Amino acid sequence: LLQILRLLYDGIEGRTNYSQMYILLTILLLFSQDEVFNENIQKISISYQPWFTERLLKSVSLGGLTYLVLIRVIQFNLSSHRDVYFHNNCLATMANLGNSIQDIHPYVAQRLVNLFDIVAKRYQKLREKAQQQGEDENSDAVAIYGDLVCLVLEIINSVLIRRLNSNPELIYSLLHKKDLFTHFQLHPRFAELIANIDNVISYFHARISEANLKSPSAEEISELIETAARTWPPGRLKEFPDLKFQYEEELESQEFFCPYVWALIYRHTWIYWDENKTHILNDYIIVSNI
Repeated sequence: LLQILRLLYDGIEGRTNYSQMYILLTILLLFSQDEVFNENIQKISISYQPWFTERLLKSVSLGGLTYLVLIRVIQFNLSSHRDVYFHNNCLATMANLGNSIQDIHPYVAQRLVNLFDIVAKRYQKLREKAQQQGEDENSDAVAIYGDLVCLVLEIINSVLIRRLNSNPELIYSLLHKKDLFTHFQLHPRFAELIANIDNVISYFHARISEANLKSPSAEEISELIETAARTWPPGRLKEFPDLKFQYEEELESQEFFCPYVWALIYRHTWIYWDENKTHILNDYIIVSNI
């Protein structure tokens, strides 16, 4: 799994073939369909990885590192390629993992909430632009970002509903960025999802206020959150169905996969090939310098 994550991470820097990233994201989605796999990668602690240059992480769970890489792929894709398959696959994998997240790393929690901030602002901007120009608010661009906002909210809800007690760092990040969610409280599509998050924010904000600390430190707030999480009343949040996504092969997918497989054969076997005819496989050359 680490090799897959590294190739995806390098792909953002342009060092991994674009076609290969499709395959890697598909493999990750297939892996995430296994609940045992999802549980296990949350328990595996990963030490410093020199290829992960975004931030120095001395220790993070393999599941947390997977989240960080996928979020990075999503952000890069939204700003450059804008490939719907990329961010849909990434979020589907994150959603499958969401039911198993525990002891989320502070940086992972921060990046997840920031991802919501990015897609929410873009969604609002596109929606306002459509309104100003008298265009359909349900245009493709608005609809795509609306789906992204909804999926990120569903992922956050999934963690809160099923693993709130074991993820105080996510609660901390939500409290820190609580104003992000106010714009969507009355939105018909997102209102129920936002209501759960507001419920969590209100509860823990009240517990912190009751402590009556003057200029509390981050450590003191974290301790208060952990204490309050132990007495979190069950059934306080509205339940939603488990997020479970499966890979579905698209029509005519062989047009992509067949050349990719032939490129693998071309690169890794001793079969003779006419060099004048293999140029069509150049776009599928596999990067494997790990």
